Amino acid sequence: GNVSENISTNGIIVEDKASAIDFEFATPNATVNGLNTYTDAVDVKVTVKDLEVSSGIKSIKYWVEVDGEKYHEYESFNFTIADPTFDQLVFEKVVDLVITPVEGAAKNYILHVEVVDNAENTFTDSREVIIDTLDTQIGVKFDGTKNDRALEGYFTSRTATITFQERADLFDKNAAVESISVYAYDVNGEGDKIARGENTYTVTWISETAADNGDTIYTAEVKFIAEANYKFDINYTNLATRNSKYDSTTDANATEG
Repeated sequence: GNVSENISTNGIIVEDKASAIDFEFATPNATVNGLNTYTDAVDVKVTVKDLEVSSGIKSIKYWVEVDGEKYHEYESFNFTIADPTFDQLVFEKVVDLVITPVEGAAKNYILHVEVVDNAENTFTDSREVIIDTLDTQIGVKFDGTKNDRALEGYFTSRTATITFQERADLFDKNAAVESISVYAYDVNGEGDKIARGENTYTVTWISETAADNGDTIYTAEVKFIAEANYKFDINYTNLATRNSKYDSTTDANATEG
């Protein structure tokens, strides 16, 4: 093991044991693929212990890795006593850290903590989390087949093509389908939310394509079957618990007729 000279006591400490590094993360919003998953900055308490036969903690630094690059790097503790007594050595240190996310993206963040003791032994440990700061991108396009013998704006059939764009491991297809609420109204403006079914409206997944940023675009077709005026909204929560909404009443292309 490495040797630390304790000059003030005319002694030496021989040490080769790793410092214990303990991570305590804030309660996650969810767990995805075994990783704590959050929708905002993450508080972390790191406890470093250099116990038993020990030369004491000399320095602690940490950095955050995103996409293989160092995103943040800090030295959070540095022991500066040049000729310490044994009683002056630091054997335990608690450091409060914050993982600050890249805005507008769902990323994996790896927190690395490096501890160096006074015998110049170096120990490193790391933990990985997911932070999703990006709302699911929801797109809607309407297609219809006009009945030429009817008044303008009436259709014999009409569909809405809905796209959900986000990171594949955060997407929940079942939740996406359930997030679509359809409301049917008669000519007098009376109506209510209707249940999905073969006689009202159907939702069918038709494609999955890759987006330029690495996300996946999931496309569903909503077919309106019953005769009615329709409005609908989408209130979708992904696996990271991030909520995204779409309201057809604010869209000039919303289906009516």
